Amino acid sequence: MLGASPITGIVLRYGHLYGPGTGAEVAAEPAVHVDAAAHAALLAIERSAQGAFNVAEPNSHITTDKAVRELGWQAGFRLSGE
Repeated sequence: MLGASPITGIVLRYGHLYGPGTGAEVAAEPAVHVDAAAHAALLAIERSAQGAFNVAEPNSHITTDKAVRELGWQAGFRLSGE
């Protein structure tokens, strides 16, 4: 149960990971770069978010509006140096 006290339930539903360390330079939809996926986890923890969030690049299959709105997440996030 996501709202069980005293626990904050956070579910991040990731797309197919790609990028450094994943063995894939591209991925089928829904896809998410490994840097953007890790950043979503950091944002969810920092903001003590509660609920389920779709974390993927924008596509016609899912909406990531909640992750963008409530976490401030952006699919284009990349660590500097890439």
